[in-house]
Amino acid sequence: MDRHFRHSSRPARWNGTDLESVDRGGPAEVEVWAGWTEDDTQLWEAFTAIQTAGGDAVQLRTVPAYAYGLNYGDIVEYAVSAEGPLVISRVRSPGGQATFRVWLGAEPHVDAWRHIAETYAKRGCVVDVLTVSLVALSCAVEDSCTIEAMLKEDAGRTGLVWEHGTPID
Repeated sequence: MDRHFRHSSRPARWNGTDLESVDRGGPAEVEVWAGWTEDDTQLWEAFTAIQTAGGDAVQLRTVPAYAYGLNYGDIVEYAVSAEGPLVISRVRSPGGQATFRVWLGAEPHVDAWRHIAETYAKRGCVVDVLTVSLVALSCAVEDSCTIEAMLKEDAGRTGLVWEHGTPID
């Protein structure tokens, strides 16, 4: 059985006073999919992307919440599947970002997601709030050690669970 994950949220940045959607009024968007197998189940995550100048690749404009090895801002090549959707074939050029996923629990406090989103956006992260329980964070690679330290501290204090979405070399 296949499972498909589609982001209903829009990535956001801190604008100095509040969270603001990234790419408001930007270039035309396309949808591109990443697929992998886990426990004999084919999983797919959809990403919003924008076409690159050459037209043969796209830049990811969604923070990955499930797929590993992809990051916000990566330029990826794709193929058109037999069913029609665009499917990522490889990362052409890394976007210089690191990805973290934050799980706040099955029944988090109603404002927990906002606290996480605002705290990490103020530190320069792009945040993608998928549900009140799951927040994906993207930060510049050079800031990833600081963000990781903050996540460790928050995990010890609040019980949130986090992980890297970026492979560690």
